[in-house]
Amino acid sequence: MDADADDPTPDPAACRRRCPMCGSTEAPVEVHGHVQCATCGVNIDPCCGGAPLDEAA
Repeated sequence: MDADADDPTPDPAACRRRCPMCGSTEAPVEVHGHVQCATCGVNIDPCCGGAPLDEAA
């Protein structure tokens, strides 16, 4: 019997976030302050992500 068949731990590659545009599971890349898909280049995470302005900084 294969020990891996009973292992409930999911494959890390299967848990990766998918690109909403092309469905790629490649690791996203950071470019000019935002995160984009390494395959198609679509912006996955905008630079500010909708965060409020921190006027104390």
